[in-house]
Amino acid sequence: MTKTKSILILVVVFVVSTLLSYWFFLGSTLNLQKQVVKPHIPNSNGALSFDDTKPKTESCPLNGALYSKDQRQWWETHRPLGIMVENHENSRPQSGIIGADVVYEVISEGGITRFLTIFYCRDAGQVGPIRSARTYFLDIISEYGDSPLYVHVGGANTDGPANALGQIEQYGWVGYNDINQFSVGFPTFWRDYDRLGHMKPQPSIRCIRLLKNCGIWQNCED
Repeated sequence: MTKTKSILILVVVFVVSTLLSYWFFLGSTLNLQKQVVKPHIPNSNGALSFDDTKPKTESCPLNGALYSKDQRQWWETHRPLGIMVENHENSRPQSGIIGADVVYEVISEGGITRFLTIFYCRDAGQVGPIRSARTYFLDIISEYGDSPLYVHVGGANTDGPANALGQIEQYGWVGYNDINQFSVGFPTFWRDYDRLGHMKPQPSIRCIRLLKNCGIWQNCED
């Protein structure tokens, strides 16, 4: 083999190996880019949003709606959250109800209904206006496992069958499941003074989940 042929072979081997290395690392980079999980970014209402382009293969256990595996991993990290919401005509339009997985509507008093909104598979951001606890709503939320979160502003505390706050104590929820505005306050709960007839406190779900992370009270910085 002549010296010229040897040099040509070396050049060919070098070029081929360079091209193979380029395509190998290019493919690896593209695969990594495909595997990158987009961050959960709050929308205009403060609710977490997920990548809608991913396959929706995971069924929400509360209503059967399909979501991505990323969203399922998210909802499995927290407990069901029940929030009392006003339905007086002066309180409309309410905030955050559209994000609930399940909504219960029950006549409360004076022929006016009240909502119990359940959040688990989706995040709602700001929700309100918030109302007080009632025993029949406690009966409903207690069906969601041993430790659902219950958000309200006070409640009946007189002796008898309507003693909602007494029922919360009987359940052993005080300080763990119970999220009462009178005990938490701002900034988890706040008042929207720009909306007439919408003066009941509204909570931030993200703040609430921080407060109840692992059952330990924390300061909310959101």
